[in-house]
Amino acid sequence: MVHFPKGMPIKVNDIYSLLLLQFVYKQQHSKLPEIFSDCFVTRDKIHSINIRGKRNLHIKQIKGNIGHKSIKVTGALTYNDMPVFNKESRTLKEFSRSAKSYLLSNSSG
Repeated sequence: MVHFPKGMPIKVNDIYSLLLLQFVYKQQHSKLPEIFSDCFVTRDKIHSINIRGKRNLHIKQIKGNIGHKSIKVTGALTYNDMPVFNKESRTLKEFSRSAKSYLLSNSSG
């Protein structure tokens, strides 16, 4: 269940983004079934050199418009946009709290 502060207007996109971010967080912390283990891969696992944004998720090149709407792409893009300190949360609860704050502060009202 998703809880946002009472009395605050919430967009469906914000709820979707929060659930998507929680999914990515769980995958990155091995809290999902094995079938999702290679769904998102950090850039440092792909490149052997020290690159900027090495802890960001790698986004594979996609052909066509439909692929850009996939969970793999939108999840990685949304997660990569978050500040690093939000991604370093130790628990899902802590991450969800910081993700909500991030989404509400970046929501165009």
